[in-house]
This record gives sequence, structure tokens and C-alpha cells, in this order.
Amino acid sequence: MKTALLMYSLLATTSMGNFFASDYSGRNNDCAENAQKNYLLTQEDTLNLKPFEGYYRFPNRVAYIQFLVKDGVLEARQLWDGRHYRLQSTGTSRFQSIEEAYPLEFNSPTNPSQVKILNRVVLSKVDFNPLERQTPSQEVLKRAMGKYRLTRANDMLITVFTKDGKLVLRQKWDNKEVILESMTDTEFINQDLLMPVSFGTSENGQPYMHCFENDIWEKVE
Repeated sequence: MKTALLMYSLLATTSMGNFFASDYSGRNNDCAENAQKNYLLTQEDTLNLKPFEGYYRFPNRVAYIQFLVKDGVLEARQLWDGRHYRLQSTGTSRFQSIEEAYPLEFNSPTNPSQVKILNRVVLSKVDFNPLERQTPSQEVLKRAMGKYRLTRANDMLITVFTKDGKLVLRQKWDNKEVILESMTDTEFINQDLLMPVSFGTSENGQPYMHCFENDIWEKVE
């Protein structure tokens, strides 16, 4: 069990390919036919679409969808395979894909922080491009270094250290090392293992490391 702790199975991303098509079978065919009009919005409407642009992260914290305005139309692009969907408005913050009528709704028309797709999966907006990588500063590396204990299993420990200018996680139970790439000063990933890692500080000042979807590791040294 321990050796497999950090081997995250991302079936919701790697096996879904076309997320919308493979995970939504209850679409309205009549709506789909009506939605197949390839229309363009006015310039004023296009400006109103700008707040929806950005990158939104799935709960698994690995998969992302980018929303962008292209040729006057809001588009959704799946970053894991590049597939994109042209969207049309069905309400103040609601849209559906033009060809398939897959529904989605943002939580605000002016400053959205989340979007619900297919009436059930909620994605959160991030303030970085998940496709870009950066070289972390020595200050960032030093702040993340240390020993971390899994909050739900006190015998599980990970040591974070640096090698060749990158953060490395070493699992105490098997000495396996995981090299992380930096997306921001607090957001890291190992793309091969589909392993997202975030560093932060709790409200009571406790530094922690957040791995995968729900694993929280408190810094103990």
C-alpha cells in the first residue's frame, strides 16, 4: 500500500480523452440541432466574455480547461489533448457547446472563480498557465525544504530537498525520489506521475504540502 501511495490513477483525465463526449450522455438532441448555428457575437458581447477567460482546474488538480475568446466566440480547450469546443450563451453565466449542447455555468458573470460543467463537475480558476514552467528562486526552494508528515497517517514521512535547482521529494518508506517542476512559487508538478504538489501555510501559521487531490502533509522539520 505504501509503495503505491504516490502513484495517482488519473482515470478521469488519461482515459477520458474527450471529457465532455465520454462523460455526458444525457444531452438534449433537439438543443444540439438548434445550437449548430455558427454565429458570431457583437463586439459588445465579446467584451462581456472576457471575464470568463482563463485556466480552470479539475478537482484532481492535474487536468485543466482553458476558456478563451476566439473570433468573437467563447471556446473551451482541454489542455490534455487540445480538443476544443465553441460555446454559445444560454444565460447570464451559462453556456453550452454549439455542436453538442454540453452545458456549463460560471459562478459569476463579471469575476468568475469557478465553472460547473455537465451540471456536476466544478472546476476552480487558477492565476497561472499550467503549461508553463519556471526556474524557482533559492528563496522558494529553501522555503519548501524540510520534512513533512501525512496528516491522516503519522508514520508516513516525506523529505523535500533540492537537486540541480529543482525540488525533490524522497519517500521515507521506500526512498523513491520524485523530481518536481515549478509552475509558480507555490505550484509544482511531476508530469510523468501526474502528481500535483502545492506548498502553503494554514491559518494558524503551519506550513504544509498538498499532494494530489486530498493528501495534506504538515511540515515537522
